[in-house]
Amino acid sequence: MLGKLIKYDLRAAGRMLIFLYIAVLAMAVVFGFSLKNMVSSDYYFAVGGTDTLNVIVTIIYIVLLVVMLLLTFVMIVRQFYKNMLCGQGYLMNALPVKTWMHLASKTITGFIWAIVSSIVSILSLLIALCISQEYASIWAVIQEVLQTFPHTLIALYAAGLFVGAIGSVLMIYLALMLGNLFNKHKLGMAILMFIVLLIGTGSVRSVVWMTTAGWLGDDAYLFDEYFMIDAAAAQVVLAAVMAVVFWIVTNWLMKKKLNLD
Repeated sequence: MLGKLIKYDLRAAGRMLIFLYIAVLAMAVVFGFSLKNMVSSDYYFAVGGTDTLNVIVTIIYIVLLVVMLLLTFVMIVRQFYKNMLCGQGYLMNALPVKTWMHLASKTITGFIWAIVSSIVSILSLLIALCISQEYASIWAVIQEVLQTFPHTLIALYAAGLFVGAIGSVLMIYLALMLGNLFNKHKLGMAILMFIVLLIGTGSVRSVVWMTTAGWLGDDAYLFDEYFMIDAAAAQVVLAAVMAVVFWIVTNWLMKKKLNLD
């Protein structure tokens, strides 16, 4: 049953996002040729006929990227709010499906679309750089990063992004459920709850960072390889703990405190 819920949620959000992904990748090709033209002509954003066209292409590409990322966030919110907390909530909660399955489906699909949007953003940039023949400089930067930072640290950062993405999706759902506890202005209160959670989690991360570093630690120690690995590991564990807490509280609110009035 969980698979069917995930399939339904993916289709619902994908109808709009897929077309936007295609538009971003197509615009990346145009932006790549525009970037190649600017680099080969040795000018950058000067005023003039051809230059103006390059500026317009660049702006359109950046706007599409921003719209894609914002729409991904909106779709994650919309799918949960519309399916679980609005009129469709009566139907969804009447299905012979446990509460955690609904939450799991929304979390998995939200995470998938967040990852796919991030991949499309990176892929579009790589396409533009390859067309403009600037990929050599990017590859040089990647090689320098791989040589400078320990592979363990890079793996921890990657794990942190992975776990953090799941936690972010769950934090959005928790904010929506907390806003749902109010009888009026539920969406407005959900936004307020999200801001509170954002500030709260940020404060906790800062405390953990300072605790790991030590209040009186030498500044040079902050760039020590072992400290960076320990700090990154602490942040990954913290992100995982937060995600679990968000899951437990959200699941409990969905099961015990759901208000569809």
